[in-house]
Amino acid sequence: DGSPEWAQDSNHVYYEENSIPDMTPGDLTFAGPFVVNGKKVFQFDSIDGVKLRQDVRPSLKLLAAGSTYYGSLVSDGQRIYLNGKSLDGLHAADFQMLTPACPVPGHPELQCLPSIPVTGSTPRFHLARVGNDVLHFLSHDKVVRIVDVPDFSFFQPVASDRVLGISEQRLFFINNYTYSPEGVSFRGQIRG
Repeated sequence: DGSPEWAQDSNHVYYEENSIPDMTPGDLTFAGPFVVNGKKVFQFDSIDGVKLRQDVRPSLKLLAAGSTYYGSLVSDGQRIYLNGKSLDGLHAADFQMLTPACPVPGHPELQCLPSIPVTGSTPRFHLARVGNDVLHFLSHDKVVRIVDVPDFSFFQPVASDRVLGISEQRLFFINNYTYSPEGVSFRGQIRG
């Protein structure tokens, strides 16, 4: 991955100058905290080093990159992992990352930004649909489930630093860490 922590020679693969006994020289494929070597999956970090993860399938896909504020989301085709930990009860087939919507469905007069600014190179908000629910990844390990929002969209109004979610007649304050996952009810359309 071009990372100075990883190197290999004809006999060994190294992480932070330490030889990894279960790894063989060759292709390394990175996805969040995981690296695939042959048909084996390893999890790595600067504190615990590199560990073989026999419970993770090698068909990894990075769903959302980690950043200073958010953990990485990775799928192995069956399960979803947040920072290398399996999210219980979630299946990859039911999981879909969400992107901001503009125009906002059902609110054609609402003025919004076509995209939400990023922090560095990473989106500021990680939201995903699971069935009729939405998961809001608030930080490295905090996930809030917004229940029964089959038509959920999120957006940033023009001239505002707020990011809002909307479903039917409920409004959600996405960039407020103390918001209620029930949302606030309203009637009619939002304009402006």
